[in-house]
Amino acid sequence: MGDDTLTQALQRVLIATMAKNAKGEALTPLHLRYELKITDYKNKEHTGTYETWISKDGVHTAIHTDAYDDSDLTKGDGVWAIEKGLRPLRIMEFAEVHMMYRNVLMTTMRGDQKMKPRMVDGVALTCGGDDARGAVCFDPATGYVALVLKDTERVAYEDWKQVGPLHLATTVRRTFGKHELFEVKLVDSSAEVSPDALAVPAGAIQEPAGTR
Repeated sequence: MGDDTLTQALQRVLIATMAKNAKGEALTPLHLRYELKITDYKNKEHTGTYETWISKDGVHTAIHTDAYDDSDLTKGDGVWAIEKGLRPLRIMEFAEVHMMYRNVLMTTMRGDQKMKPRMVDGVALTCGGDDARGAVCFDPATGYVALVLKDTERVAYEDWKQVGPLHLATTVRRTFGKHELFEVKLVDSSAEVSPDALAVPAGAIQEPAGTR
């Protein structure tokens, strides 16, 4: 990676982790199930699951914690949803970063600076960007992203694996200073989606056309 610019490295990662094309169409069937450990603003720990099914026929996401339940299905031109409780902030934060889309797209436009070796917490990484605006560090041995840094906030990606044509981190951890916001582990994954997974969830209400 020594000859790569940050933009070139991020473009490779974006292609490797993108489950949909520019039109929003699924590139592969994909089923992912994560176990959640999240900490709220009162420093109380919650556990739960985040599960998603993606195929050319639709996208279904089901989220369950001790204080929140949600099931959301997009199929054809229809959207069905059922939700109980307030969606935790940590769930929204995880959804933004778990497959790297937001971080990669935000950082790709940083320019064509060369990647540089850097020690982070005693680990030798290859990094581009800067901590204040946004830096991305890669494992030089594998080329996978290891850390996304911004000010005192970190998103760590560990134990990557391949599912079908996609590459996914099996552990995602986000911290703010010394405070861990969440740790999420991928416990089940496959490149197959059962038709039953895209059935309308029991009790779900179809949203009016054109709304979300």
